[in-house]
Amino acid sequence: MPFRALKAFAATFAYLSQHWPTLLKSMWLPALFVAGLQLYAAPGLLSAFAGLALLGPNPEPDKAAAAISGLGGSVIWFVVAGFLFFPMLTVASLRHIVRGEEPRLPFYFAFGADETRVMAANFLFNLMIVVIAIIGEIVVGVLVALTGLIGPAAGATVKSLASLALNLVTGWFQARLSPLFPAVLATRSLGFGDAWNATRRGWLAVIVFWILIGLVIVPAIVILLLPAILPAAAEFGAAQSGDAAATAAMLKKLADVLSPSAPQFWLTAAAIYGMTLFVNAVVNTASAVVWRYLGPDSDQESAAS
Repeated sequence: MPFRALKAFAATFAYLSQHWPTLLKSMWLPALFVAGLQLYAAPGLLSAFAGLALLGPNPEPDKAAAAISGLGGSVIWFVVAGFLFFPMLTVASLRHIVRGEEPRLPFYFAFGADETRVMAANFLFNLMIVVIAIIGEIVVGVLVALTGLIGPAAGATVKSLASLALNLVTGWFQARLSPLFPAVLATRSLGFGDAWNATRRGWLAVIVFWILIGLVIVPAIVILLLPAILPAAAEFGAAQSGDAAATAAMLKKLADVLSPSAPQFWLTAAAIYGMTLFVNAVVNTASAVVWRYLGPDSDQESAAS
């Protein structure tokens, strides 16, 4: 049976509307750690990036090294969130829809074989994206250099078209592997071959499906992040000029907004926590629906059950 984007979209939100208490029970604690660690690290990380922005495109090595060293402590917390609690959050959100497992406790806090496999799959997936980006940029650079011999206009046109092509290839690759984490749980493996094979048919409809999901998620993210965005609105506008000082000012303002001493900190923290819960619930449910529709045991009738 062909994959139908609208039917899968409806199934995603039908599942969420029916099983949100189960998801909330499983996800609230891992999401709290993910959001909490990122909030804790964000002010230091943004301040360090502000310092880097002020150094300009060609900084002195010693000043650049000093600025980069300021990233260390903050990056560690992001790594802990990404490698320890993100896999936990992912497994927590998928255990019911993939395996039918109900939470036995009012929270989920575990790191076992499933979380280890999700951590490894996530690392390898992101590494693949980086490799695609590097190879793509090299190819784009070569094409621009060759066509630039004809004239600046030709080089600029080829750069725009090649960059668009690179983004399309990356998006296609991400869509093909979008059911990766459900495949990890279902097959108890790294899941790459199973996820890739599942989307070998109907991948164009899968892309349409993810566009529809994005039309829900992006506005929700913007609304939830308004407590952080509004205080820095002026700085965001000024940074569009590309000026290094304006960019640094924007980053510093965001660091101030996310600081625990900021007046609206707890409102911002609650919004980021809500965003973490909402985005992970929707995206992981959507990926599981793709898996249930296209996987080896596909069942389009019960995907929303």
